Formats: sequence, C-alpha cells, structure tokens
Amino acid sequence: MKRAFTFLSLMPLLALVATPAFAQGKKTPPPSHQPPAKKPEPKPAEKKPTEAAHKATGVGSELDASISLNDAAGKAHAFKDYRGKVVVIDFWSMDTASEAYTKRLTEMADELGKKGVTFLAIDPSQTDLSGSDADTAKKVQDYAQKNGITFPILLDKGGAVAHKLGAKMMPEVLVVDAKGVVKYDGAIDDDPKGEKADKANHYLRSAVEAVMAGKDVATAPGQADDREDAAGGNTASEEKDPGPGSPSSGLDQGSGGLPLLTLAHSGPQYTCGYITREYSLPRMFIGRQGELQVLEELADSGRPELFVLYGRRRVGKTELLQQFTRGRRAAYFLAAQVREKDNLRAFRDALVECLDDPLAASVEFASWTAALQFVAERAKDERLVVVLDEFPYLCESSPGLPSEIQRFWDTRGKTSRLMLVLCGSQISFMEQEVLAERSPLFGRRTAQRRLEPLAPTDALAFFPRWDFDDRILAYAVLGGMPAYLRRFEESRPLGENLLRECLRPEGFLFDEVQFLLRSELSNPATYNSILAAVARDIDKVGDIALAVGVDSTHANKYLSTLRELRLVERDVPLTDPDPLRSRRGTYRIADRFLAFHFRHIQPHVSLIHAGRGGRVLEEFIEPDFDRLRDEALVDFALAHLKPEAAEVIDAEIVEVGRFSGLFVRAVARTADGFGVAAIVEPSGDQPTKALEDEIAELNGALGSRIERLVYSWSGDRQNPLRVRRIPEGSVM
Repeated sequence: MKRAFTFLSLMPLLALVATPAFAQGKKTPPPSHQPPAKKPEPKPAEKKPTEAAHKATGVGSELDASISLNDAAGKAHAFKDYRGKVVVIDFWSMDTASEAYTKRLTEMADELGKKGVTFLAIDPSQTDLSGSDADTAKKVQDYAQKNGITFPILLDKGGAVAHKLGAKMMPEVLVVDAKGVVKYDGAIDDDPKGEKADKANHYLRSAVEAVMAGKDVATAPGQADDREDAAGGNTASEEKDPGPGSPSSGLDQGSGGLPLLTLAHSGPQYTCGYITREYSLPRMFIGRQGELQVLEELADSGRPELFVLYGRRRVGKTELLQQFTRGRRAAYFLAAQVREKDNLRAFRDALVECLDDPLAASVEFASWTAALQFVAERAKDERLVVVLDEFPYLCESSPGLPSEIQRFWDTRGKTSRLMLVLCGSQISFMEQEVLAERSPLFGRRTAQRRLEPLAPTDALAFFPRWDFDDRILAYAVLGGMPAYLRRFEESRPLGENLLRECLRPEGFLFDEVQFLLRSELSNPATYNSILAAVARDIDKVGDIALAVGVDSTHANKYLSTLRELRLVERDVPLTDPDPLRSRRGTYRIADRFLAFHFRHIQPHVSLIHAGRGGRVLEEFIEPDFDRLRDEALVDFALAHLKPEAAEVIDAEIVEVGRFSGLFVRAVARTADGFGVAAIVEPSGDQPTKALEDEIAELNGALGSRIERLVYSWSGDRQNPLRVRRIPEGSVM
C-alpha cells in the first residue's frame, strides 16, 4: 500500500585471468569527509576510462585455517589441523562425478597417500539431494563405501566454503603446501576419456610432486591445446587463442611442464569430460546466519507458528526463505498481481510439488479459507511450512485475506503443526495492514523480522577475487543490498560494472531508485527533491525546506516518512543532553546506493541518455572515490563499535552514534558510563589540535574517561579493518 499525505511521503583461492580494468587516474582528493571540490566545466570530447590489469589473488594465497567442516560420518575437520601436511582438496559430488573420475582420483589418493599426502573431498552440492541432512550423509557414506573412497568427504551445506575458496566447477582440485599456501588450482589431468595413455598430462600428480620437493609448480608455454583437452572443449569462446600468457588465454606462462588452469571459469566445460551432467555450484548464501537460525528454531519448535518477514525490495527476503525451506517439508509460493482465482491455482501447484499428494493435484480451492484448511489438515501430524511471499499482492486481489487468516488461525491454525510465513516488500503495507494494532492479524503473529541490508563485511564477500580497493569501493557504491551486489560481475572490472549497471539507460540499477520510491510513495516527486538535497549535504530541516521549496512543517512530514522507510536517518550527537528535543540533528541518506544515485546518476541523467556514461564515470565519479572510501570506513567503524569493540576496551557498549569531527567520526557510551571515540585518520596532514579539541568536547559531555580507537583500512582481504587502541596520555 502506497503512502499518501494530504501534504504534497579466507582468502579466495582461484586466480582470475588478467582482465582489463579501469584505472582511477588522477584524482583531486576532496577533504576527508567533505564533498569533492567543484570540477571545472567538462570538455565536450568523451574520454574512456583508462584500463589496468585486474590483480590475481588465488594461487599463492594462504588457506583460511579457521574453516572447519564435518564429514559424512559427523567428524569435524578443521583446516588448521592439516598444517604441516601437503593437502589435496577436491571439489566433488557423487551427484555429478563420473565413475571414471572417481576411480582415477581414488587411485591417485591411494598412491600419493603412501607418500604422506592428505586428500579431502568437499561436496557443496549435498543440499540439492532430497531428504534430510542425515539422509544425505548416509547416501554419501554408502557411495564412498561402494566406490572404495577412503579419504574424508566433507559436507559443505549451501556451498559456502566452496564459494569462499573460489571454486566454480566440479570436479576441481587445489594443492595446498605444508604452510597452508595454495600452489595449484585446476584439473587432475587432460585425459577425461582415458585415451591418451603415456601422452596425458597428469597435472595434479606433477603439482603434488613439485610441492613435496619444495619446487615451484610451473606452467608450460604454448599449452593451449592441452587446456582445451582438459576442459573437454573450448573454454571461453570459439575465437582463436591469443597465446599463452596473454590476458584472454587463461594460461600463466612459465618454464615447466604443467599448464596451470587458473582461469576465470566460463561454465560447465571446465572438466566436463569427467562429469555426468552439467552442474554449477549453488549460489553462495552470504550472511543472514542469525535470521536463518531464527527461522530454523521456529520450524523446530513443535508449536504452530505465524511468522511475518518484511523489508525493502532486493534486500534478500526471497533468497532467505528459499534457503530456509530447502530440504524441509515446505511449500514456497510467490504471489503475482493477478486475480484471486489464478493465485489460488498457482498455490495449489506449489502444494502439489511440496506434498507429492495426488489429491492436491485434483482439488480446486474456492477461497483462501479452503486453501488454508487444506494445508492445516496436511499439518495435523507433521510440521508443514507454508510461505506466502509477496503477501501484499495477494491482498490486492483478495482484500479480505487478513481477516480470513485471522479466522483460520483462531479456529484451526493454532491447533495444527503449521508454520505459516507471510512475507512482503511493501513496508508500509506490512506494518499497517499486518502488524499494526488495527490489523485483523494483530496479536496472532508468533514472531516477526524486518530484514535490513547486509553488514559491510558480508557485502565484501560477494567479490572474493577482486583487489582490496575495488571491494571497498563496490560496497561504498552498492551498500549491503544483495540484489545490487549480485549485479556486479567479478569477471568484469569495477569500472565496467558501473558503466553497464548504473551509467547506461538499460542498466539494472540506472532507474532502480525510482522503482523503489514509486513502490512505496504515491507522490515521489517531492521526495526525490528532498533526497537530492540531502545528497548535496544539505542536512538541516530549514535548509532542506528552502532548497526544495516547501515550508519546514511539510519538510518534516516528508523526512519522517523517509525515516520510517529507513531511507534517511537523523543523527543527533550522543553529546547532546536532550537528544529527543535537540536542534542539532542532521539528516543524511541512510542507504549507500541511494546516496550514489542522487550524487552521480540523477544529476547526470542527460549525459547518460546521450551515451556519455564513461564521461560521468571519469569526470564525476572517480574524483569522488576518496569520499566513498572515507564514508565506507565510517560504516565499518560503526559496525565494529556495536558488537566487537567491547572486546578491545573490555566493556559493554550500550549506545553508538555518529560524530561530525575531523578526526572523531563516531562515539559510543559504555555500560560503565565512559565514552569511546572512534577516530578515522583524515587524508593529508592535519593538526592534532583538532583531535584534542574534539576529545575535550567529549570529556565535557561523556565524562573524563574517553577510550580512543583508531580505525583505518588494513589492506588485508580477510580482515579489512585495522583497529588500534590509543594508550591513555597519548594523542595518536
């Protein structure tokens, strides 16, 4: 329902092929967290972004020792326990591997195992198999016994570890040396059909022997034909291979006899001669572990559950629910904006797929009450999860549906073993028509969750093979919205992704903000103007009203609506003695991509429509990179202050807020009553007198004890944030 007012509301382990990337070029860095200096009038001639090679970050990386997985027998295997040994990790699945591959790998494991090499298989496909986790583990054990597999098979539910390690295809192997460093990533050999005999290149065996001898795992020049054989066909395209060592050849040039297949995988051709059907790894499920745990606890509670999940479009609700229902007795139904009869028929089809019930296929539901009575009967003795996604769409064609669910829940649902999930993207509708006191469903829900964007560190996990700076800038542009993050392809440089997705009219993100505003607001024009003003760092109510052309009372109404949608935030310093009545509050856009849109897309729409996206990137966006990095660093610091800083200062933090200093960018208050200053080092040489003045201000408001934490980028791909505690008595 739209709002209307009477007023005008580990390190990755695969190397990337050298791919052209854009260079940032010369920048005129703005002051640390101030808007960039106004640029001179751009020249009419368009310039393309310069290009630089994308950094490879796979082979040569150290394995994340904290990773641990259980094998099919339930035994835990921590990677740290294998330090000191040469380890072969095989991404494998009984669901895809051929008998020839399994036989050859088993023989190699027996042969090299006698020389002290440890083999581990990781199966990231096991959630595709039907049945419970216990059933899956039993099937894997039976398969291993039947085929003589004696090495552990680790179950990687959802493929999280496989994705973290950079795997793209199955089968695929890594060789890790005794120090935990990856030395090889690729195929076991180039003879999937077993036809080459002595002419076969045994890549895996050669790599292991080189590692055990303390030698480098070398690559062979001129081995493009071998690469095709290993892949079972052409790799990236039918074009002629430009030669070894070239950016598009996929081969690292060296001086040995071993082609290293550290290429950006192009599909199931990788070692397809060894697989029984096409298979790609399940899409990585990033973050949301807390939310997923809550859903699983509700599903296992044994009680009837009515759960309400809502949040902005693109925030990952559907992905979370599909991950949750996978492997369960669950019916997931995605509603459409069609007539009630069509949605009921589609809901029946979802039940047929879930229940494998012949009766369900023949039934025609006359109403939602009849449909709900049917599922309650199927949940009489066994837990059944039913998800109604895009619930507001159902209510468009069935306005009385909330009342029907209320009546059903009171008379039948609460005595069944049903878990009913209502999910929606229209926040105003879900809060007013489902959760509010005036809703027929008020008091019936057993739990609810408003899904928020991912944490900053989770957002970085979408780009495990990009270099450090590109990952930070990607977060600074896109924020924590999973659907936005997935639009940026790792196989393309950051600049190319910006051009494709944001800076051309056909781009997925070019008009995304307008779609978002139209879905929530009946008159988005004034809201557009307010957001544009805030993006220009006009942050006081009176100034915003003046910039937009409305009075302050109306501006406050619009800003309140945007705050309810969590598109803007009002920051009041913790140092203010009366924050509720404070006149020191300032407004800022709370969503990173919204801020990027109103700074860099909307002001240059005409240029973008004229095909000048490259000019917008080079002349307006790249010079703003320093500010984007700075703002991202503050986001990371705030995220660290809330749950993690307590361990650094040995005190629980109860309140966190932003601070508009040159050095101090956030402050916190502890349960013991003292303050914490989050210091971000500004760019360039700045006098420490400003820091002393800011600490003095905090002393006056929060007391004499102020703990100081200095935040900066570490350059470490696994731990991007460096945090230093400043000893008492020191300035920096």
